[in-house]
Amino acid sequence: MKSKKCLFAGLSLLFIFIFSTTHAAAQEFDFSISASPENIDLTTDNSQDSTITVSLLSGTTENVSLSGAWVDSTPTGVTASFDVTEGGPNFTSALTFTKNSNATPGTFTYRVTGIDNSMSRTTDLTVTVSVVPSAPTLVSPGDGVATDSLTPTFDWDDVSGAENYTLEVATDINFNNKVFTKITLDSSVTSEQLSYGTTYYWRVRAASLAADSDWSSVWGFTSKLSPPLVTSVAAANNATYTNISVVQLTISAQNAVEMSFSDNGTGWSDWESFQATKTYALPAGDGLKNIYVCVRDNIGDISQTSRTTITLDQAPPATTYDPSGNLDEAGYRNSVIIQLSSVDNTSGVASTKYRVDNSIWNTGSTFVISTAGSHTVEYYSTDQSGNDESVNVFEIAVYNPSTISETVWVALGILAVGAVSVIVANSKMKNRRKLKAIDKEKAELIKLMKETETKFYKDATISRGTFDAVMGEYRRRMAELEKDENLIKFKKSKGAKHPEKH
Repeated sequence: MKSKKCLFAGLSLLFIFIFSTTHAAAQEFDFSISASPENIDLTTDNSQDSTITVSLLSGTTENVSLSGAWVDSTPTGVTASFDVTEGGPNFTSALTFTKNSNATPGTFTYRVTGIDNSMSRTTDLTVTVSVVPSAPTLVSPGDGVATDSLTPTFDWDDVSGAENYTLEVATDINFNNKVFTKITLDSSVTSEQLSYGTTYYWRVRAASLAADSDWSSVWGFTSKLSPPLVTSVAAANNATYTNISVVQLTISAQNAVEMSFSDNGTGWSDWESFQATKTYALPAGDGLKNIYVCVRDNIGDISQTSRTTITLDQAPPATTYDPSGNLDEAGYRNSVIIQLSSVDNTSGVASTKYRVDNSIWNTGSTFVISTAGSHTVEYYSTDQSGNDESVNVFEIAVYNPSTISETVWVALGILAVGAVSVIVANSKMKNRRKLKAIDKEKAELIKLMKETETKFYKDATISRGTFDAVMGEYRRRMAELEKDENLIKFKKSKGAKHPEKH
């Protein structure tokens, strides 16, 4: 009986062994992946490693490839790299995180993935990035100013990566006598109550998880409720230009006892008693002039610097003329266009005037002379500062071919006949010649008008102002010719009806 029990126990153990071995051989490959440490802190160190462990859980070992990627957001200036990227479990790989000076501060998630042919496993790491912040840039109260409050607001620019800021205020530039110190999350702080007329110094430092920044520059200010202030300054009643080198300044200020002036903002005149007006000599030479003014009060506090400008221009403009038309030996045929061009390099040209044959002065730069004869033209320009150019003069001749022909014909007619009947005949002939001459000049005018339209609309060689002026003159002359033509025709018609009057 005992031997049967032993045999049964042995068979049971054998069955369990065979079943276990067969079952284990049938299990699929599986693995796990883990990181140590899971939290990477790139606060004080620029580089830190985490050990990635790939462990066999079941089955026969297969090759596993490692890769990684940032989840949700990717920091700038941070890199991650594996020293081993694949292998059969069990194996490890060193994952190295490295930041540079441009790294983005914050907390980020990096996911490591292990992949074989049929499955993948992941593990996440938390990466905290911090950088050493730069020193803050101060904004206000400005350096050297007097505040209009005993509780001013200290303000400075935000600093990238800063977790908080430390503000220090003292009555000495070395900060041995500190008035107060404040730690704040914001880049501005409202001051504690300060003393009137006292000079204070302030500075700010930024802090991050990595380290503190350097201190900012040190600015000093005076606490006051009513500081001296230049409210306005004007030269020559706010004129833009002047042609005299000595101008009258008009100054408005509060709490001002003395005033000082500068033409460059660096070298200042001696302090003098404050006056609402001041005769001020501009620096020599044409051009833009800066006038700086500041005032100070009875305790020696100096206001802000106020500036006004005025342009000195003592050189007159220069004007030239350019005639255009049909020019031959006798002069310009029928008409001539005069174009005046003026230049002033400082204040600019205000106006150009001209006159013909001592007539009234006209304002403009383009005009037409169509009256036959020799003409005297005078012209000059004035700039924005009031400088008048010396009057320029030139002579120009205009002739009308019909007028010449008519004069010659009349002279010949008078010499050829003496009887009244012949004179009457010549008068009729004269009217015919006049009408012919008028027709000829009208045809010439139409030709000139077409040429002018071509120059403006097609060639774009003349301006709109020149085009309007020339066409206006041509139309005026055309109207005169048509009037003369109608008058001659009217006289002829009356003569035909009453021949006895001849």
